Amino acid sequence: MILSIIIPAYNAAPYIKRCMDSCLAQDLPESEYEIIIINDGSSDDTGKVVAEYAKSHASITLVNRPNGGVSSARNTGITMAKGEYIWFIDADDYITPHCLGRLTGEAQRDKLDMMWMKWVRVDEHGDRLPPFKDERQSEQTDIMTGDMFMRKVIGGCLFGWAFLLQKEFIDAHNLRFDPSIIFTEDTEFIPRALAVAKKVKLADETTYHYVWRDTNATNTYNSKKVDSLAHTIGTIIRLSREYPAQPYFRHLAGMHIMMYVRMISMPQYRNERHKLWQLTRQYKIGRIEYHGHGVRKIMATVFNLSPRLCLMISCLLKPR
Repeated sequence: MILSIIIPAYNAAPYIKRCMDSCLAQDLPESEYEIIIINDGSSDDTGKVVAEYAKSHASITLVNRPNGGVSSARNTGITMAKGEYIWFIDADDYITPHCLGRLTGEAQRDKLDMMWMKWVRVDEHGDRLPPFKDERQSEQTDIMTGDMFMRKVIGGCLFGWAFLLQKEFIDAHNLRFDPSIIFTEDTEFIPRALAVAKKVKLADETTYHYVWRDTNATNTYNSKKVDSLAHTIGTIIRLSREYPAQPYFRHLAGMHIMMYVRMISMPQYRNERHKLWQLTRQYKIGRIEYHGHGVRKIMATVFNLSPRLCLMISCLLKPR
């Protein structure tokens, strides 16, 4: 089997049909790939919708389980996967028709550990939205080591669904998502994978449709989000010290420390603000690097003078 598509689904009944339809409208025979859908304790009809599809498509496997979060769900899928490559797809997104044959053929031909795929950001109606800032450093499609890929190609957008990963590579390095992380789980996982990857490339076509909803994961209070982001920062800082010649990790750490400051600056997170001092002490954070622009660039400069002053200024800024 060439490919295992892993789709964690939680209360995804309104949109999972579109996701499954896109995964089935492909140029690979269904016998050559599998679609593993982890129904992660949904309280709606997600399980029933998928079960109906599974009746007529042997390629679809439904796993019903208590809610454990997206990281745990993906790990379940990795364990079950029979494909040579794995692709994580979110249940509210969808992929380009007739793309799997080309993608997997290219990955197999080049014996890639990881393939980074281009995406388009769309609204709920499928209309195209502007790209994120810092999506990519370049459009180079040469095969590179993970180290070189971080230096030359990848930007600050680290989405788990944007990568095709070789199953043998994942297992050889015991790469799994941290189930304790409920926020920034991709940013904790992808840098660890790139650090040990030998053959990575950017695919030269857009294959993923990322459906952007007008919500922000930091806006709803949850102390576990703060702790998850802190854990992710810790992983990136560890990587920056383990690979001191790799500037990408230092840049990524600075980005996420600024994200942390902005999160706890929101009024609903005021009781979490003391954790900034815990973060700086625990990970011995001194001077940070930030290569962005605008307000956060200024804030990073202030942070290097005084994290306390940086937080005070951030609390005065309009949340965004």
